[in-house]
Amino acid sequence: MGFTARVQQGTHDLGVDVIAHPDPLGVQPPLLKIQAKSGTGKVGAKEVTELRGLLDQGEKGVLVSVGGFSNDSKHVQQNDADLVLIDGERCVALLLEFYDRVDAETRIRFPLRCLQVFVG
Repeated sequence: MGFTARVQQGTHDLGVDVIAHPDPLGVQPPLLKIQAKSGTGKVGAKEVTELRGLLDQGEKGVLVSVGGFSNDSKHVQQNDADLVLIDGERCVALLLEFYDRVDAETRIRFPLRCLQVFVG
């Protein structure tokens, strides 16, 4: 999607799994703080609020959950332009849309033919 990203390592990530910038040096705003939730359970308002608390001025928060989001979490996000929620369906759609830019390792893990099964 045109961002340069770095994965935060282990327990020192302070609740942020990925930091992304629109430029390779990481100096151009907006800075994206991305948190990914695994599992099939829906993410609640608490997690959305916690991510919001990690954002400094001019930063955006992205929460990705393949299990989706509770109505409460969507309500928290809808009133905050600095937060984006991405459920499993949207994640696959974005991956398909930008598949030509995906690195080789990711293409091996997520072959195009397998991803297309998830969209109508």
